[in-house]
Amino acid sequence: MRVPMRRIDPPSFAPEYSQREEVSFYDGVTLREYQQLQQHWEAILASAHAAIEAHLHECALDDPDLFPYRAALSGEYYFDKHVSHMKAGSLRRVSVMLEARCLGYRPQRSPTPMDYCAIGITLLFDPDEIRFETFYTDHRVIG
Repeated sequence: MRVPMRRIDPPSFAPEYSQREEVSFYDGVTLREYQQLQQHWEAILASAHAAIEAHLHECALDDPDLFPYRAALSGEYYFDKHVSHMKAGSLRRVSVMLEARCLGYRPQRSPTPMDYCAIGITLLFDPDEIRFETFYTDHRVIG
């Protein structure tokens, strides 16, 4: 069962570190490559959104004793503002690493949605073809 998700701005309870706009470069990403990535930011976000929904479709569970529990998800997420870039295996591709913070319901803690599940997403950018490919996703408990 698909979990439809919607991107939101970071809520007021978002951790301070996730609201700082930071960019990290590793392993030889050039300023030109970074600028090229910025020209395609909406495509990066669209690819990351598709990766989030695909990951939750595959990994969200229907058992309330397991994580992530599908029914606990509110359907909203926001991106941590820290984005990392590094060279991927081939010298032509650049990895873009983002973290989505999915909101969920935890009735024992709050009647409103709060941070529930972080999804790490690594996209590979091919500057020759101007396309993004999901390379890796994972999830962990937050909040």
